[in-house]
Amino acid sequence: EAYMLGKCVLDVKVLKNALHILGNEIEPNDTPGAASVKFRKNCVLSLFYKFILATIEDKIDSKYKSAAIQYIRPVSKGSQSYDTDSSLYPVNQPMPKLTATLQASGEAEYTTDIPTQFGELAAAFVITTQGNAKIISIDDKSAMSMPGAVQVITAKDIPKNGENNFLPLKMLGFESEPVFATDVSQYAGQAVAMVIADTQEHANQMAQAVTVKYQSMGKLILTIKDAIAANSFYDEPGTDGILKIGDANGAISKSDHVISGEVSCGSQYHVHMETHTALVTPEDDGYTVYSSTQWVTQVQFAVAAILGIPNNKVNASVKRVGGGYGAKITRSAQTAAACALGAYLTRRPVRMHMDLETNMKNVGKRFPYYAKYTAGCTKDGILNGIKIDMYTDAG
Repeated sequence: EAYMLGKCVLDVKVLKNALHILGNEIEPNDTPGAASVKFRKNCVLSLFYKFILATIEDKIDSKYKSAAIQYIRPVSKGSQSYDTDSSLYPVNQPMPKLTATLQASGEAEYTTDIPTQFGELAAAFVITTQGNAKIISIDDKSAMSMPGAVQVITAKDIPKNGENNFLPLKMLGFESEPVFATDVSQYAGQAVAMVIADTQEHANQMAQAVTVKYQSMGKLILTIKDAIAANSFYDEPGTDGILKIGDANGAISKSDHVISGEVSCGSQYHVHMETHTALVTPEDDGYTVYSSTQWVTQVQFAVAAILGIPNNKVNASVKRVGGGYGAKITRSAQTAAACALGAYLTRRPVRMHMDLETNMKNVGKRFPYYAKYTAGCTKDGILNGIKIDMYTDAG
């Protein structure tokens, strides 16, 4: 401010010097869970630049004016048209689904939209930053000194008759998986603890403030080719993993042309707009669970398992899911089980609504694949036979 007094803001050198001075004066606090210091500093500089342009808008070149204009987003709209056979109506007649208007207007209620319960607390996962590593210690002193802090929960807080497992329902080949990692971090992003605070913002900040120390357990295997080189494979019970139809070797050997190659595709995030969320309320005869899940039975069993109570003491429900695509089949049970443990320990309702970054790190993706092939064909390009060695990264 002192530098700007008496100077002409139309002078480019004055403006550049002012931005430089302001950049040196602004030092945002490095608050866990908040936007980065660099981002917030750039926001201040951008707002100052925007303010200067707005004050001299009628005197500057037109190519700079857009930076001073307040952006107002118009109401979005869209439509779809279909090629259909009207003679078959109403069988194939396009029509809006029953909840389309509610969802498009934002009136549809999801788990996070359920009104705040009396005494409700917020939760957030503390996730690991290293995989294939021993967990040496978890330091929550800084987290517990933050505003709104209530408690930090680990596997040690699970009741004696409870189970550290959010996949107790043995179906579809799923194996047991811990709600909280204990001795070993199996992958970067695994939940190792959960923080409880008075608001979701405070809980997210607390989670960032928890410090975990690790000890490496050896070389990391990060790609499919790394796993092949290290001979790191899962056993596949009940089958040799080979699908054979006819004599591929014989057909290829008699072919006019033989080609070999490889093809691969990476992992795929499920991109559900609603992140993982759950709300658990303790009742006089059990627990009420609201979960954004594709498998509500597994949620019920997971909550009962971690608390060591009968399944019929857990009333689990889901009204609608804001996108799942498979990512909320099993992972939602972990969120609900953790919230249930928080509700058990505090005797208050506990809700978790994962932030997007934690959601993407904690939740698995659709598997990447890698395949090597050898194919034989005739001179006319007719395929005679093909051999494919296909690999998938299952974690």
